[in-house]
Amino acid sequence: MTRLFLMPGDLLCNAFGLEGESDHRQVLRSFFNMMIWGAITIAFALKIMI
Repeated sequence: MTRLFLMPGDLLCNAFGLEGESDHRQVLRSFFNMMIWGAITIAFALKIMI
């Protein structure tokens, strides 16, 4: 389940060519995941409200 949650950030970090467990990868993966899952959550919430 955790792999599914972290997958969008991992895919983007791989696309940028960031190394396995570097600090830059961890920070960017967290940022990308927050942006992607936040957008999905907001879209879902708006769909329910309208």
